[in-house]
Amino acid sequence: MSQDGFEEFLARQRADYGGALPARVAVLREAWQRAAASRSDEDYRALERGAHSIAGSGGTFGFPAVGTAARELEGAVERRDEAAIVAALERLEATVRDGV
Repeated sequence: MSQDGFEEFLARQRADYGGALPARVAVLREAWQRAAASRSDEDYRALERGAHSIAGSGGTFGFPAVGTAARELEGAVERRDEAAIVAALERLEATVRDGV
């Protein structure tokens, strides 16, 4: 693959990732609603896994602010700090919405 072909591939991957982010963050919002209602470890772990996935992939695909916001959410979930979860989830949603 030529350098130009590789750059085009990366640009497509980044665009696809960015296009999927709103839906992925909506899944996190739903996971938070389930965890807040159930207080079950399983639901909190699902939320944590989702945040961890976005935290790791955000920077990889050229969305470092998204990765940072997701790491904040992941940490809040680990601590089971509900106020921090809400704030971090709102920051993540705003970051994705603003296209940062």
